[in-house]
Amino acid sequence: MTGYAVFGGSWLEHKWDEGAMAALAASAISIWLRDQLSSWLQTGYRLAA
Repeated sequence: MTGYAVFGGSWLEHKWDEGAMAALAASAISIWLRDQLSSWLQTGYRLAA
């Protein structure tokens, strides 16, 4: 484990943090897009009705 900590630990942790942040951002964006789409659809239904 000391070799891992010295040679790869910080780099791997950094890469993992980047991946976690990217996943969080992607999920937040997808949730926002879904909410926007549903509101746009509701507005479209109201305009069409």
